[in-house]
Amino acid sequence: MVVVLLLLLLLASPPSAALAPPSEPSVRWRGALRLPAPAAWCDVGPELHASLPPLAFGLCRLRVSRSSHTLALASPEHLALAPAAAVAPHRRAELCLALVDGQLLYPEGSCLALIGEASEAIGEEEGEPHAEELEISIRLEASERMLSSSLFAPEPAIALARVAVRGALLTSGVGHEAIARLEGTDAPSAAKKVYESFLKAAGGSNREDAQLPLQKETLMPAAQRAAHHISHLLREERALQASYLRNTDCAQTAAERCTRTAHPIYIVLDNLRSAYNVGSIFRTADAAHCTEVITCGFTPHPPHPKLSKTGFGAVESVPTRHFSSTLAAVAMLKSQGLKVYCMETTDDAVSYANLDFPLEGMALVLGNEEIGVDVAVMEAADGVIEIPCFGSKNSLNVCSAASIVMFEALRQWGSLTTVSGSASQRTTAGINAPPPE
Repeated sequence: MVVVLLLLLLLASPPSAALAPPSEPSVRWRGALRLPAPAAWCDVGPELHASLPPLAFGLCRLRVSRSSHTLALASPEHLALAPAAAVAPHRRAELCLALVDGQLLYPEGSCLALIGEASEAIGEEEGEPHAEELEISIRLEASERMLSSSLFAPEPAIALARVAVRGALLTSGVGHEAIARLEGTDAPSAAKKVYESFLKAAGGSNREDAQLPLQKETLMPAAQRAAHHISHLLREERALQASYLRNTDCAQTAAERCTRTAHPIYIVLDNLRSAYNVGSIFRTADAAHCTEVITCGFTPHPPHPKLSKTGFGAVESVPTRHFSSTLAAVAMLKSQGLKVYCMETTDDAVSYANLDFPLEGMALVLGNEEIGVDVAVMEAADGVIEIPCFGSKNSLNVCSAASIVMFEALRQWGSLTTVSGSASQRTTAGINAPPPE
């Protein structure tokens, strides 16, 4: 059988075909295709077919002469949807294709694309070609061995969905190597789950089964949403793998949190109306490791769904209780020997930077977003402090003001001098001793 095939190949070769040297007995013909170098991509299939001899069967090896360009089998529909780098991540300078009756075999609906590596153009074919030419060398071999990969394209809907999400990932800043790892790994991860779920929803087993219409206007927004989610999950995975980063809430173990002594700061919220502000104050109180947050009056208080959302779990980690009257809460704190300060802008207010916060601890009263701290509460307090402002507004947002004063107290107590990140070192040991000179 092999002998018969070789005889047929010899008879089918044109008279001008160059015979292979003895060291390469399988090579039956050599040639080259010269054409202008495209800026983005172009289909070189028609020109290549016109230059090939009518061999009955063989393998055609193609190689691009310049490193600035590569070859790939890709769908023109996909190339109009995303950059060529996303459509053909496995493109290369050399391809090997089967040849039957003078025609190269590749998946229906695809083209033989010559891709400019420097281009990220979408939807344009040749654009402005370079002035210089490049050469594609052609080598025909007489062989019964076909390509090891399938000659058929993947399901059209799946392929289109994969191209769309690749292009969206590239646009969102995820590199080619990260995309290749995401697609090639079998290890379960949150990013991999989102990627596969998008392909399943957008692709289905065929166009009729697809859950999303495959028009570009619908597919690309869905791909961009999926890519945004995947990109965030990949960044989260990198952060968790970096041992030197402590920018996630789980960086400290539950055991470490339990061993820390709370700072003696009590936050009293006097009839705040915004659940967003209250949740933010809970989160700041958690970060400063305050002893307690006391909500008063109509201030939103746990359990409250908006507090859990804006507080990012801090509502569960900070001790809290609710008083119907702010005056009652102030009286209780003063009975425990704590100094109570109201944050308000008054004629007799003291700048927070000029106040020595007592080492024994203190209570900080924050008032309503519109009318501030109640006058009766200020009269019952030990003092009024303010944050000097120099613009047209005479005060800061209540949660911003709370953050400033909480951490000023920690600074005065020496709690901010340790930056090693060890929870055991970030204790309130400095409260029992004078601040460092």
